[in-house]
Amino acid sequence: MFKKLPSLPLLRTFEAAARNLSFKNAADELCVTPSAVSHQIKQLEAYLSVKLFLRHNRAIDLTPEGKLYFAEINSALWSIERATNKLCHAGQENSVNLNTFPFIATELLVPQLKRFKQQHPNIELKIGSTSQSLDFQNSNIDVAVRIGKGDWPGTVSEALVPVNLTPLCSPELLEQHDVRSFEDLLRQPLIHNAYLKSLWAILAKQNGFTYEVNAQDLWLDSIQSMIQAAEQGLGFTLMDVRCIPTRIKNKTLVAPFDVSLSSDEKVYLVYRENSGEAKGTEPTAGVKAVNDWIKSIFADL
Repeated sequence: MFKKLPSLPLLRTFEAAARNLSFKNAADELCVTPSAVSHQIKQLEAYLSVKLFLRHNRAIDLTPEGKLYFAEINSALWSIERATNKLCHAGQENSVNLNTFPFIATELLVPQLKRFKQQHPNIELKIGSTSQSLDFQNSNIDVAVRIGKGDWPGTVSEALVPVNLTPLCSPELLEQHDVRSFEDLLRQPLIHNAYLKSLWAILAKQNGFTYEVNAQDLWLDSIQSMIQAAEQGLGFTLMDVRCIPTRIKNKTLVAPFDVSLSSDEKVYLVYRENSGEAKGTEPTAGVKAVNDWIKSIFADL
């Protein structure tokens, strides 16, 4: 049984290189040299008699066989890690991996983290933040807070709040420019979400105007950077004010007009469909505690 298995170090190296599509980044992650990664990949390819990577001048890519192998190996390694974590934390109340967007972690969860730890000192809570798509199947994520339509396969999605985007800017920007109407606002520099490029155009159309491209506009790929750029007076951004309560309270960002863009997306609490010890069971005590904590935070917004 298991007669033709490559060594675990080779598989870990392959998984890191395939996930990063970079021998250098994989080497940094594994604390080895890029040449060591390259050598181990060649060892694995020789062992399997299969070419896993296409090597270009300054880049690598997976072969079709490599892509198939990566999907299986990635899932298998996560299963091993989950089993190991479960064994290592036996006797503890629970260990929970929570994932969310960076700005939600910073603005909403971390300020309330002390309360959670006081109420649940035996739960080991690990908070990770990423803007990438959810992947419960090939990761160790137990619970997530995401924005979307609640259609993540293999998960339970509970709507927390609808997304309503309001134009915001720094008080200094508002004082320096004569912005008396929404039409005036559209002439100012606008800060765009690089992944949701039409939001300002949709809001303009809802209010009877047409958005025109402005050379001063900024296009940023993270909500956190959009918030910070707006606070620095670099333009107007669109943000749900409930997700940044401290900044609204401290007036580092202000809403000049009672105008908002209603989205068909919502903020969701997401967790595995079968998150208990056995298939079909209820979520573990740790997952339940984290879920209740998150729900209480959003209920107070």
